Amino acid sequence: MSSLRLIVACALSGLLLGGCGAAPEDPVRILGNTFGGVDRPISSGTIEATLDLSESGIFTGDAELSGRFDRTGLDSGTLLAPRFDLTFKLDLHAAAGADYRFEGGLLSTGRSLYLRYRDQTYRVGDEELIAAFTGNAGSSTGLSPLEWFEDPVNLGTVEVAGVATTRISSRLNVAAMLNDLVGVARRRGATDLSAVRDLAALIEDPRVDIYSGEQDRILRRFDVNFNVAAAPNPRPDSADSGAAPVAFSLVFGEINQPQQIKPPLDAKPLRDLAALLAGLQGQ
Repeated sequence: MSSLRLIVACALSGLLLGGCGAAPEDPVRILGNTFGGVDRPISSGTIEATLDLSESGIFTGDAELSGRFDRTGLDSGTLLAPRFDLTFKLDLHAAAGADYRFEGGLLSTGRSLYLRYRDQTYRVGDEELIAAFTGNAGSSTGLSPLEWFEDPVNLGTVEVAGVATTRISSRLNVAAMLNDLVGVARRRGATDLSAVRDLAALIEDPRVDIYSGEQDRILRRFDVNFNVAAAPNPRPDSADSGAAPVAFSLVFGEINQPQQIKPPLDAKPLRDLAALLAGLQGQ
């Protein structure tokens, strides 16, 4: 009879509480393992980032970044900078009528930097230039992401790029995040950052979803969604009709697997690109 009672109890708890198994792992602990404590570096992999402004009032459109990267050899001094091959796409339409479109790319071999524009590659510069471009790539970022998350909830298992992850949903502490980013920018030489701090007052309903690998607790995906409030005193001719939703997503794949990044064979000097742009501006 006791076995029957146990079966009935488990059945009822499955309906009411999700089962008799172990409780979901503490989301705070998962965030701590993902962003702090034990070092879990991402040395190489693929990256996809998207910014969606499709329903915004001032701008509509989207931006994308995709490609691959490999930091192997950077810490030992073998390379001056990370190797990466990235493609950028921008397609925005302003309510005032202007269009902003761009498609290009940036490639680093670790010692040389190249820019892609209109299916042509241009060599940017020498070792000193790429070292200046990457700044302190090998040093700590100075970010404290654990302070960005409020009231996190464990939403269970979700597959990301073929890997089982735990999804943690949380309110985003925008002020803490912006303070961190402003600090990083200042350490890299930026000065006038007052406008960045002002953004905190315009952001409404900020939410963040973190997808942490179940086996390694490495960050696999990072989604941010929020609304940007309308200006308090919009111009009479403004097309802004209210809060504008913004969605950002960052996904990592093939983490810590070797990446093929080779120098282009047809690179032209950067002065050729300058001449092309000058000609387009004159049209």
